[in-house]
Amino acid sequence: MRAQLLGFPTALGLPRLVSEHGPAAVRRVGLVEALAHVLDVTDLGDLAVERPQPGDGVDRLLGRVMAAAGRQAEAFTDAYDDGALTITVGGDHTTSLGTALALTRLGLSFDVVWLDAHGDFNTPVTSPSGHPHGMVLALLAGLTPYLPQAVQPWRLHLWGVRDLDPGERSLLTALGVEVRDVDATRTEWPGLLRAVRRDVLVSFDCDCCQPDVAPGTMTPVANGFERAEVLRMVRQIGEARRVLALDVVELHPDRDRQNRTARLAHDVILTVARAQARSRAAAPAGGRATVQAPLGRPPRSFSACE
Repeated sequence: MRAQLLGFPTALGLPRLVSEHGPAAVRRVGLVEALAHVLDVTDLGDLAVERPQPGDGVDRLLGRVMAAAGRQAEAFTDAYDDGALTITVGGDHTTSLGTALALTRLGLSFDVVWLDAHGDFNTPVTSPSGHPHGMVLALLAGLTPYLPQAVQPWRLHLWGVRDLDPGERSLLTALGVEVRDVDATRTEWPGLLRAVRRDVLVSFDCDCCQPDVAPGTMTPVANGFERAEVLRMVRQIGEARRVLALDVVELHPDRDRQNRTARLAHDVILTVARAQARSRAAAPAGGRATVQAPLGRPPRSFSACE
């Protein structure tokens, strides 16, 4: 099996200036070398991105974000390999805007598994901060003038969410989007996974985990997933579904401690890659693997990167 790795070190969604970006941090802890032991990996390097500009209002900032997403989607589609797992390391969560647009432009049908402490379903009207990284799913769902609908709301699966603004909560409820907090994700697993269609975009925001598990994020929220359980989750997703693309986002190395978040991102990527290599080798064409054990059961013994 093949994999393609792309860095998209955008900070337009926050916006902020940083000394080191997420893709550099994950490469620094050995991601490319580790992936090469599992599959044939091509590192496409980092896509050039604009730096945030002081004084940008919401409209101008969203214009920059949309332009960056368009460039990312173009790079993704130009390099797309139907037999490969495409891995994109951000950057803030607007990274997944470009990935979803690319998959849509390629004519692919997919569900979105969104592992995140936040709903990212604000619009410019409902957002308290005006930061685009909290508007990504609303943009993709066609709730703003900036983009026609690219993903239907019923194809969104938001797991681990525990911090919602009032406006986005109302929108999510009105559109019937599947939203589960950490406890509900644990309780309803594996039924949640069974309801996800065969082909998926998995978008992993580091802040879905406990703050001490992923300290290197700008928006930590208490009561997140533990490290072992989130690795078990992504392994089971990778074994049970075809992952068209994996995004790992909101890693901010200047906030990290002892590379905990960089190593978490490294292990999430390696876990999904290993699971996809196993499931694609074992499953017949068009088939799907079986869903694994509930999250609430004690995990069998496995390495951090399994």
